[in-house]
Amino acid sequence: MNPFQSIQRFFQFLSKTDLDAINSPCCTRVARMTQTSLGMMVLLTGVLAFFSGSYAIYTAFGGRIWGQLIAVPLGILYAAMIIVFDREIVGAQVKKAVWIRLPLAIAIGCIVAVPLELRLLQDSIDKHLIVLSMQENKGPQARLDSKLDAFDKRTQELQEQVQRYRNEVNKWNTMMEAETVGRCMPGRTCIAGQGPAYREAERNRDASQQMLAKAEAELQKHEGEEGQIRVQSQQEFNNAHVAQAHDFLARYQALESLKITSPGAFSISWGLRIFFILIEVFPALLKLFLPYSEYNAIVEARRRSQVQLVHAVSNKRLDDLARVPLTFPQTSLLDSLNGQP
Repeated sequence: MNPFQSIQRFFQFLSKTDLDAINSPCCTRVARMTQTSLGMMVLLTGVLAFFSGSYAIYTAFGGRIWGQLIAVPLGILYAAMIIVFDREIVGAQVKKAVWIRLPLAIAIGCIVAVPLELRLLQDSIDKHLIVLSMQENKGPQARLDSKLDAFDKRTQELQEQVQRYRNEVNKWNTMMEAETVGRCMPGRTCIAGQGPAYREAERNRDASQQMLAKAEAELQKHEGEEGQIRVQSQQEFNNAHVAQAHDFLARYQALESLKITSPGAFSISWGLRIFFILIEVFPALLKLFLPYSEYNAIVEARRRSQVQLVHAVSNKRLDDLARVPLTFPQTSLLDSLNGQP
């Protein structure tokens, strides 16, 4: 058997194809291709279910590395369940079974699309989570900013006060020097010597130096408390801070909130959902609208003939039992059926 035939057999297995019937000379090449295509569609839905289910489980564990060890096996189990279910649907001879698949396909399509929506819109969701966190912590953040702003404002006031007293000291020193040498300046006597004007300037200089020393000491003390105040304020903020969750539920709620405010996110989300619903429902729709083929006729004929054979052998055994009870054969019904030509 060449590789192409092996692959074809695999897809026909996924579509629950009767190999004896499909390989019958009565079956055309179109019937074989149809059964193979049904198997491909079943495999496609299973693969998409694997990736979507694995990502959903991986996200549920917060994206931890060890989450992959759980996500992959559960994703395979979920995909196998979808494949088995679709296999039974496309392999059913009664098309009424397809109608069971349609509502289930809509539900599965929506469920499968959600993890991929979260992955596709991940950056926007992360940004929206930050915005939501800022809104939830608006009060504690405002109190923290208020305390820090008040501290910085007091620091600036003390620095301006120190600079003002320094300017005052420099000004009176300049006036004392002008009185000593007799240099003319506005408000000076222009007479050399240390007279009353000099002594007045000296008293003002000393008073300004005292105020400067006091302001510098207060500034130094204030700046020394900066670290303690900032740590205390940050601790109060941390106690009142509401930590933003990043689990699957929080990201899904952020996605729903984002779709309300963003038409683009809404379009992408529902576009993905419709796409996956169509993929999920396509095998069922294909089975529903496929015409009754020679393959279906062969399978149905074989089923009816086997049912009639079972009934015939069973009726014969009942007749033998009624006619000659002591000679009733000891073999089972299944053994009798297996011995039929």
